[in-house]
Amino acid sequence: MRGGGGRAGPVGQPPTPAEPLLNEQTVRKLLVRRFPELRIEHVRALEGGGARTFEVNGDLIFRFAVDEADSAKFDREAGLLAELAPKLPFAIPAFEFVGEANDDYPFALLGYRKIDGLSGEAHRPDAVYWPAIAAQFGAFLSALHAFPVERARAYGVPEAPDETFGAEYRVKSSAELLARIRDFAPVIRKELPDLVDERMTPYLTRAIAAPPASPLAPALCHADLKGEHIIVSEQTDAVVGVIDWSDCTITDPLVDFTGLMIWLGEAFVRQVLAHYTQPVDGHFAERVCFYARCFSLDKLGWRLTSDWGAPLELLKTQTRWAFAGP
Repeated sequence: MRGGGGRAGPVGQPPTPAEPLLNEQTVRKLLVRRFPELRIEHVRALEGGGARTFEVNGDLIFRFAVDEADSAKFDREAGLLAELAPKLPFAIPAFEFVGEANDDYPFALLGYRKIDGLSGEAHRPDAVYWPAIAAQFGAFLSALHAFPVERARAYGVPEAPDETFGAEYRVKSSAELLARIRDFAPVIRKELPDLVDERMTPYLTRAIAAPPASPLAPALCHADLKGEHIIVSEQTDAVVGVIDWSDCTITDPLVDFTGLMIWLGEAFVRQVLAHYTQPVDGHFAERVCFYARCFSLDKLGWRLTSDWGAPLELLKTQTRWAFAGP
């Protein structure tokens, strides 16, 4: 259902900043005005970057865009996911509540029924369940990456240039990425001495060789597929859903595999690849390992040398998994 409409404020003036509006009390008031048929018992803020997220009544998730770029992402996400959902083997958000920008909130908002389960980041499955989960992800990524690129373009899904990969990964080339990691190496070694091991050394010293460039055609990718956005069953023996599609991008298919690698490591990724039916070349697994490890160290470097507020313990955990052996 849709609530509200129209743009906020006079033409040509910037919208009112969203952040001061968003807390549990103001969200309750906004939703009552937008969706009077929705009986709200309680609202709880959820952690996460980018769009602000709130749980309502324990079974609904509402996401609020915080700028025009977020609003544009919401628009394409709502249309794309409706077409994509029947093609995938497990659940993705089905938006029941769609709010356009208006005078009470200047950006878009979306609401969907919560997918029952646990965060894959907080509850990593034991290795005994990996074969079954790998088969699930093989089927999921095969279907996702087979989605017609022209249909994704029609929804406004952005395309990432070669080696840029998408919103999460802004690099010009593998050489630039390795150079940046080498520059970050002193602070990573100083601040995180217990994290660094011999497998990381070639990356920190730029002694690792970049794999051959990909010959694969770009595909529709989730482009932010990692533990926080994977929902697992209460027994952690299966995946039941994937959430947060705002950064979906037409890009190299390896991007989604790098997300799985920082979740459960190289051995799991190789199991997934055994069930993946889209084209790959002989260096695909090598590229996945290379970029998953580079991206992990790069994010650690940015976290340690800037005001970026990503949780450090989360980045450390993801880096350990990226470098876990096969």
